[in-house]
Amino acid sequence: MSPPPFLVFLHIEKTAGTTLYGALRRALSGYQRIERIADDANPSFDGHLPGNYVQKVLEEFPSLNGIGGHPLRAWSDYSGCLRQPFFFTLLRNPVDRFLSHFFHQRERKGFPWTLKEYLRDGRFSNVMCRRLCGKEDANEAKRIVQNFEIQIGLAENFDISFQRLLVSLRDFGLPVLIPPAYRSRNMRKGLADAHEKVEQDRWGEEIRYANAEDQVLYDWAVEMQPTALPPMLQPASELACLGRRIGNKVTRLRFRPWEARNRKALGGIA
Repeated sequence: MSPPPFLVFLHIEKTAGTTLYGALRRALSGYQRIERIADDANPSFDGHLPGNYVQKVLEEFPSLNGIGGHPLRAWSDYSGCLRQPFFFTLLRNPVDRFLSHFFHQRERKGFPWTLKEYLRDGRFSNVMCRRLCGKEDANEAKRIVQNFEIQIGLAENFDISFQRLLVSLRDFGLPVLIPPAYRSRNMRKGLADAHEKVEQDRWGEEIRYANAEDQVLYDWAVEMQPTALPPMLQPASELACLGRRIGNKVTRLRFRPWEARNRKALGGIA
Protein backbone atom coordinates (compact mmCIF):
# COMPACT_ATOMS: atom_id res chain seq x y z
CA MET A 1 0.00 0.00 0.00
CA SER A 2 1.37 3.40 -0.95
CA PRO A 3 1.82 5.98 1.83
CA PRO A 4 -0.82 8.71 2.21
CA PRO A 5 -0.18 12.09 0.58
CA PHE A 6 1.39 15.06 2.31
CA LEU A 7 -0.76 18.19 2.67
CA VAL A 8 0.70 21.45 1.36
CA PHE A 9 -1.47 24.48 2.13
CA LEU A 10 -0.64 27.35 -0.21
CA HIS A 11 -1.55 30.29 2.02
CA ILE A 12 -2.48 33.43 0.09
CA GLU A 13 -2.63 36.55 2.22
CA LYS A 14 -6.00 37.54 3.71
CA THR A 15 -8.00 34.57 2.46
CA ALA A 16 -8.84 33.08 5.90
CA GLY A 17 -5.59 31.12 5.96
CA THR A 18 -4.76 31.94 9.58
CA THR A 19 -8.17 30.63 10.61
CA LEU A 20 -7.45 27.47 8.62
CA TYR A 21 -4.09 27.05 10.39
CA GLY A 22 -5.80 26.89 13.77
CA ALA A 23 -8.46 24.51 12.53
CA LEU A 24 -5.98 22.19 10.81
CA ARG A 25 -3.70 21.99 13.82
CA ARG A 26 -6.64 20.61 15.78
CA ALA A 27 -7.83 18.32 13.01
CA LEU A 28 -4.67 16.86 11.46
CA SER A 29 -1.94 15.29 13.57
CA GLY A 30 1.47 16.54 12.46
CA TYR A 31 0.37 19.67 10.61
CA GLN A 32 2.60 22.73 10.94
CA ARG A 33 2.92 26.25 9.62
CA ILE A 34 6.24 27.00 7.98
CA GLU A 35 7.75 30.33 7.03
CA ARG A 36 10.96 31.66 5.70
CA ILE A 37 12.08 34.74 7.57
CA ALA A 38 12.88 37.61 5.22
CA ASP A 39 16.62 38.16 4.98
CA ASP A 40 19.11 39.93 2.77
CA ALA A 41 19.30 36.94 0.47
CA ASN A 42 15.57 36.88 -0.23
CA PRO A 43 13.89 40.22 0.50
CA SER A 44 11.27 39.91 -2.22
CA PHE A 45 7.56 39.84 -1.41
CA ASP A 46 7.30 37.21 -4.14
CA GLY A 47 10.02 34.96 -2.74
CA HIS A 48 9.21 31.26 -2.36
CA LEU A 49 10.50 28.32 -0.35
CA PRO A 50 12.39 25.86 -2.58
CA GLY A 51 12.37 22.13 -2.10
CA ASN A 52 15.76 21.87 -0.39
CA TYR A 53 14.52 24.03 2.52
CA VAL A 54 11.41 21.87 2.88
CA GLN A 55 13.68 18.82 2.86
CA LYS A 56 15.62 20.23 5.82
CA VAL A 57 12.40 20.77 7.75
CA LEU A 58 11.34 17.16 7.15
CA GLU A 59 14.74 15.92 8.29
CA GLU A 60 14.24 17.80 11.56
CA PHE A 61 10.59 16.74 11.95
CA PRO A 62 10.03 13.50 10.01
CA SER A 63 6.58 12.83 11.49
CA LEU A 64 4.91 15.81 9.79
CA ASN A 65 1.82 15.09 7.71
CA GLY A 66 1.35 18.58 6.32
CA ILE A 67 2.73 22.09 6.10
CA GLY A 68 1.33 25.47 5.14
CA GLY A 69 2.70 28.94 4.53
CA HIS A 70 2.90 32.04 2.36
CA PRO A 71 6.16 31.08 0.60
CA LEU A 72 5.08 27.60 -0.51
CA ARG A 73 4.49 27.10 -4.24
CA ALA A 74 3.05 24.10 -6.08
CA TRP A 75 5.56 24.56 -8.90
CA SER A 76 8.56 24.39 -6.55
CA ASP A 77 10.49 21.14 -6.54
CA TYR A 78 8.68 19.43 -3.65
CA SER A 79 8.03 16.08 -5.31
CA GLY A 80 11.58 15.01 -4.55
CA CYS A 81 11.17 15.46 -0.79
CA LEU A 82 7.43 15.07 -0.12
CA ARG A 83 5.42 11.89 -0.46
CA GLN A 84 2.64 12.60 -2.97
CA PRO A 85 2.11 16.31 -2.23
CA PHE A 86 -1.58 17.24 -2.06
CA PHE A 87 -2.06 20.97 -2.60
CA PHE A 88 -4.86 23.09 -1.16
CA THR A 89 -5.50 26.82 -1.22
CA LEU A 90 -8.18 29.35 -0.35
CA LEU A 91 -9.30 32.21 -2.59
CA ARG A 92 -11.37 35.29 -1.74
CA ASN A 93 -13.25 38.05 -3.55
CA PRO A 94 -10.31 40.05 -4.97
CA VAL A 95 -11.50 43.51 -3.89
CA ASP A 96 -12.24 42.32 -0.36
CA ARG A 97 -8.90 40.54 -0.20
CA PHE A 98 -7.01 43.59 -1.46
CA LEU A 99 -8.62 45.94 1.07
CA SER A 100 -8.14 43.47 3.91
CA HIS A 101 -4.47 43.16 3.00
CA PHE A 102 -4.15 46.95 2.93
CA PHE A 103 -5.63 47.35 6.41
CA HIS A 104 -3.46 44.51 7.71
CA GLN A 105 -0.31 46.14 6.36
CA ARG A 106 -1.24 49.50 7.82
CA GLU A 107 -2.77 48.55 11.17
CA ARG A 108 -0.96 45.34 12.12
CA LYS A 109 2.42 45.88 10.52
CA GLY A 110 2.54 49.63 10.94
CA PHE A 111 3.26 50.69 7.36
CA PRO A 112 1.89 54.23 6.89
CA TRP A 113 0.24 53.52 3.54
CA THR A 114 -2.51 55.61 2.07
CA LEU A 115 -4.87 53.59 -0.11
CA LYS A 116 -3.58 55.44 -3.16
CA GLU A 117 0.04 54.61 -2.31
CA TYR A 118 -0.76 50.98 -1.61
CA LEU A 119 -2.71 50.62 -4.82
CA ARG A 120 0.00 52.16 -6.97
CA ASP A 121 2.89 50.32 -5.32
CA GLY A 122 2.19 47.41 -7.66
CA ARG A 123 3.32 44.52 -5.45
CA PHE A 124 -0.07 43.83 -3.90
CA SER A 125 -2.29 43.54 -6.97
CA ASN A 126 -3.40 40.17 -8.36
CA VAL A 127 -1.73 38.47 -5.40
CA MET A 128 -3.77 35.28 -5.77
CA CYS A 129 -2.48 34.71 -9.30
CA ARG A 130 1.05 35.62 -8.30
CA ARG A 131 1.05 33.23 -5.36
CA LEU A 132 -0.16 30.37 -7.55
CA CYS A 133 1.90 30.86 -10.71
CA GLY A 134 4.45 33.59 -10.03
CA LYS A 135 2.90 36.17 -12.35
CA GLU A 136 -0.25 38.28 -12.79
CA ASP A 137 -1.85 35.88 -15.25
CA ALA A 138 -5.16 34.15 -14.55
CA ASN A 139 -4.78 31.65 -17.39
CA GLU A 140 -1.37 30.58 -16.13
CA ALA A 141 -2.71 30.32 -12.57
CA LYS A 142 -5.55 28.10 -13.80
CA ARG A 143 -3.03 25.94 -15.65
CA ILE A 144 -1.01 25.49 -12.45
CA VAL A 145 -4.17 24.59 -10.52
CA GLN A 146 -5.07 21.95 -13.09
CA ASN A 147 -1.57 20.56 -13.60
CA PHE A 148 -0.90 20.15 -9.87
CA GLU A 149 -4.51 19.24 -9.02
CA ILE A 150 -4.76 21.98 -6.41
CA GLN A 151 -7.98 21.76 -4.43
CA ILE A 152 -9.48 25.25 -4.10
CA GLY A 153 -11.70 26.49 -1.30
CA LEU A 154 -13.32 29.88 -0.82
CA ALA A 155 -12.97 32.13 2.20
CA GLU A 156 -16.63 33.09 1.77
CA ASN A 157 -17.62 29.40 2.06
CA PHE A 158 -15.10 28.46 4.70
CA ASP A 159 -17.17 25.73 6.39
CA ILE A 160 -17.83 23.86 3.14
CA SER A 161 -14.23 24.32 1.99
CA PHE A 162 -12.79 23.07 5.29
CA GLN A 163 -15.09 20.05 5.46
CA ARG A 164 -14.31 19.18 1.84
CA LEU A 165 -10.58 19.36 2.57
CA LEU A 166 -10.91 17.09 5.61
CA VAL A 167 -12.99 14.57 3.68
CA SER A 168 -10.28 14.47 0.99
CA LEU A 169 -7.53 13.98 3.58
CA ARG A 170 -9.53 11.27 5.34
CA ASP A 171 -10.16 9.46 2.06
CA PHE A 172 -6.43 9.61 1.30
CA GLY A 173 -5.68 7.87 4.60
CA LEU A 174 -4.37 10.75 6.72
CA PRO A 175 -5.19 10.82 10.48
CA VAL A 176 -7.98 13.40 10.41
CA LEU A 177 -10.26 14.48 13.26
CA ILE A 178 -13.11 16.95 13.12
CA PRO A 179 -12.64 19.73 15.70
CA PRO A 180 -15.78 20.77 17.59
CA ALA A 181 -15.27 24.40 16.57
CA TYR A 182 -12.73 26.80 15.12
CA ARG A 183 -12.05 30.43 15.86
CA SER A 184 -11.77 33.13 13.21
CA ARG A 185 -8.29 34.62 13.46
CA ASN A 186 -6.30 37.58 12.19
CA MET A 187 -9.39 39.64 11.45
CA ARG A 188 -9.64 43.40 11.56
CA LYS A 189 -11.28 44.79 14.67
CA GLY A 190 -14.10 47.15 13.83
CA LEU A 191 -15.60 48.31 10.56
CA ALA A 192 -14.33 50.94 8.18
CA ASP A 193 -15.07 54.47 9.33
CA ALA A 194 -16.76 57.10 7.17
CA HIS A 195 -13.48 58.47 5.80
CA GLU A 196 -12.26 54.99 4.88
CA LYS A 197 -15.51 54.22 3.07
CA VAL A 198 -15.17 57.41 1.05
CA GLU A 199 -11.61 56.44 0.11
CA GLN A 200 -12.68 52.92 -0.85
CA ASP A 201 -15.47 54.28 -3.04
CA ARG A 202 -13.09 56.79 -4.59
CA TRP A 203 -10.53 54.17 -5.56
CA GLY A 204 -12.91 51.26 -6.08
CA GLU A 205 -12.75 51.20 -9.86
CA GLU A 206 -8.96 51.35 -9.87
CA ILE A 207 -8.80 48.56 -7.29
CA ARG A 208 -10.99 46.37 -9.50
CA TYR A 209 -8.88 47.16 -12.55
CA ALA A 210 -5.63 46.40 -10.69
CA ASN A 211 -6.99 43.00 -9.62
CA ALA A 212 -8.69 42.03 -12.87
CA GLU A 213 -6.64 38.83 -13.30
CA ASP A 214 -7.49 37.74 -9.76
CA GLN A 215 -11.16 38.35 -10.56
CA VAL A 216 -10.97 36.03 -13.57
CA LEU A 217 -9.31 33.36 -11.43
CA TYR A 218 -11.81 33.81 -8.62
CA ASP A 219 -14.86 33.63 -10.91
CA TRP A 220 -13.48 30.43 -12.44
CA ALA A 221 -12.96 28.91 -8.98
CA VAL A 222 -16.49 29.86 -7.88
CA GLU A 223 -17.95 27.95 -10.83
CA MET A 224 -16.14 24.79 -9.71
CA GLN A 225 -17.25 24.89 -6.08
CA PRO A 226 -19.66 22.30 -4.67
CA THR A 227 -22.73 23.77 -3.00
CA ALA A 228 -23.53 20.97 -0.54
CA LEU A 229 -21.74 20.58 2.78
CA PRO A 230 -19.78 17.29 2.84
CA PRO A 231 -20.82 14.77 5.51
CA MET A 232 -19.25 15.07 8.96
CA LEU A 233 -16.46 12.60 9.51
CA GLN A 234 -17.48 11.78 13.08
CA PRO A 235 -20.75 11.56 14.99
CA ALA A 236 -21.35 14.42 17.39
CA SER A 237 -20.95 12.12 20.40
CA GLU A 238 -17.24 11.80 19.66
CA LEU A 239 -16.55 15.53 19.65
CA ALA A 240 -16.28 15.81 23.43
CA CYS A 241 -13.14 13.68 23.57
CA LEU A 242 -11.25 15.49 20.81
CA GLY A 243 -9.39 17.78 23.17
CA ARG A 244 -7.91 14.79 24.98
CA ARG A 245 -7.04 13.02 21.73
CA ILE A 246 -5.27 15.88 19.98
CA GLY A 247 -3.11 17.59 22.60
CA ASN A 248 -0.62 19.10 20.13
CA LYS A 249 0.16 22.58 21.42
CA VAL A 250 2.74 23.57 18.85
CA THR A 251 4.12 27.02 18.11
CA ARG A 252 4.72 28.25 14.60
CA LEU A 253 7.92 27.02 13.02
CA ARG A 254 10.00 29.88 11.64
CA PHE A 255 12.59 28.35 9.36
CA ARG A 256 15.86 29.73 8.07
CA PRO A 257 18.31 27.88 5.86
CA TRP A 258 20.73 27.77 8.78
CA GLU A 259 18.40 27.19 11.74
CA ALA A 260 14.97 26.05 12.90
CA ARG A 261 13.51 27.91 15.85
CA ASN A 262 11.03 26.57 18.38
CA ARG A 263 12.46 23.06 18.10
CA LYS A 264 11.63 22.21 21.69
CA ALA A 265 8.02 23.22 21.16
CA LEU A 266 7.83 21.00 18.09
CA GLY A 267 9.22 17.98 19.88
CA GLY A 268 5.76 16.67 20.72
CA ILE A 269 4.50 16.27 17.16
CA ALA A 270 3.24 12.74 16.71
